[in-house]
Amino acid sequence: MVVMEFPEVRYVITDDDVRIAYQDFGSGPPTVFVPTILGHLEGYWEFEPLRRLYERMAANLRILMFDHRGNGMSDGFKEPPSLEDRALDVKAVIDNVGVEHRRISSASPMELRSLSASPPTTRSA
Repeated sequence: MVVMEFPEVRYVITDDDVRIAYQDFGSGPPTVFVPTILGHLEGYWEFEPLRRLYERMAANLRILMFDHRGNGMSDGFKEPPSLEDRALDVKAVIDNVGVEHRRISSASPMELRSLSASPPTTRSA
C-alpha cells in the first residue's frame, strides 16, 4: 500500500459567506464524506487507522472530505448552525468541485438534508 501525503486543504465560501475547508483526493467515482459534528481534517490524517482507511479508499474513489463550520480549519460561527446551515457546507463543497454524480457517506441527518437539496444528481452510498 502506498502512503499518501496529507492532501491539500482547499477552501470554498458557502452561500451564507462561511469559509469551509475541504480536501479532494483519490481517483474513481466521487464520494462525499459528511463528517460528524466534530472533526478536523488534519486530525483525521494523524489518526493512523483512519489514514490507512482513506488511503485504501482513495485507490478506487475520489474522496471529498471537509470540516463543518465551527470545526477544524473551517470558519467559526456566532450561533450554533442549523441542519440547513450544515447542508450549505455540503452543497458548497459539491458545487465547488463540480461533480454532477456523487455518493454521500454519512451516519448523520445531514445526509438526508443533502439528498433532498439536490435529488437528481445524488446517490446515497
